[in-house]
Amino acid sequence: ADTRWARWLMRKLEGYRVSARFHGRRAPIGEVSRRIAPVFRERDELPTTNDLGETIRAALSQAATLVVICSPRAAGSRGVQEEIRAFKRLRGDGAVFAFIVEGEPKVAGAADDCFAPPLRFEVGADGELSTTPAEIVAADARPQGDGPKLAFVRLVAGLLGVGFDELRQRELQR
Repeated sequence: ADTRWARWLMRKLEGYRVSARFHGRRAPIGEVSRRIAPVFRERDELPTTNDLGETIRAALSQAATLVVICSPRAAGSRGVQEEIRAFKRLRGDGAVFAFIVEGEPKVAGAADDCFAPPLRFEVGADGELSTTPAEIVAADARPQGDGPKLAFVRLVAGLLGVGFDELRQRELQR
């Protein structure tokens, strides 16, 4: 249901040129180079297969970070919840980034809640949700939030492991 946002974000990430002053740094995405790549989007990348679950698990195991498009539809999706849970088992909470496109992040379980439960809570080694709230790194693309442009910069700052203001100033100069 959030395909338009996913395509927009994927194009922006793949086309983003990282400033040379950030190259070589260790970051959530790994060692920073000229581009944020490769970017995997399951709808575009997955082959036709009988075992989609195993294919997604294999892709998640190769990923350094997971960006979750957050909307009430995504929050209610069993598939999205399972992907977050599986990824957190592999990489932990610090490698998961939220990109809010619709709904409200403040009220868990509300009809317009945009955060899936596995995003809100830590996931144990057994894959079960704990009662410990997770720290959510979120960029808010909603008009009442950062808006799409600033939300994108906020997300990239997180992926690169640099301060938002440092990257925002760099983008303003560019």
